[in-house]
Amino acid sequence: MRKIVESNPQMAAAIGDLLPDIEKILNASGQPLSSRITAAIAILLKHFIKVTGATAEPPYEQKWYAVLFAIVSDWYETRYGAALREKIGTLLGVVEIHNIPFKVTIEPM
Repeated sequence: MRKIVESNPQMAAAIGDLLPDIEKILNASGQPLSSRITAAIAILLKHFIKVTGATAEPPYEQKWYAVLFAIVSDWYETRYGAALREKIGTLLGVVEIHNIPFKVTIEPM
């Protein structure tokens, strides 16, 4: 996915400028971290990105969606790392201290 981001630096930068605000919305709404990539893409497509030449096929089967997914995934991976892949367990959330995300966990007794 890194190659896609590097080959589209202007698009990656433009989307990267929007993602912090989208992330605040998703965080405030309680969106699970594991599903924020697709939720962020849905917001981008609804409010910021217009795709022309739409076909009857679902968006996730389109080549443009793969590019968008790679850019958004890279942004989230850079920001949250391994915490992004945890769907269950002791992960309760992610907090930011001085713009650095920290994984918050509580071990069961």
